[in-house]
Amino acid sequence: MGVDAGSTQLKPYVSAGIGPVIGSGDGVRAGSGGASVGTGTQGTVGGHVGGGVDVHLARSWSIGAGLGYNWMAEFSDPIGERDNHSGIHVQLTVGWLFGRGR
Repeated sequence: MGVDAGSTQLKPYVSAGIGPVIGSGDGVRAGSGGASVGTGTQGTVGGHVGGGVDVHLARSWSIGAGLGYNWMAEFSDPIGERDNHSGIHVQLTVGWLFGRGR
């Protein structure tokens, strides 16, 4: 016996993705040869895995919470003070559902 997914207010989900990661930064670099000012943009590859739950409060409104991990390959040169910005992703959401529904 299955549960009708349309009849429950609790909607769990899993998420996954892979794609480009683009970073841009500007600043001053100082070294033994002097200082330089510049702007740089770099690209690499990254991905995301996670999951969470949405709670449908009414036909048009929901709230949710999710937890995941964002992974990326290192940039060839640092953006900001780091060359890798991988880490845990926590989210709280409010959603507006549009359309007529069933």
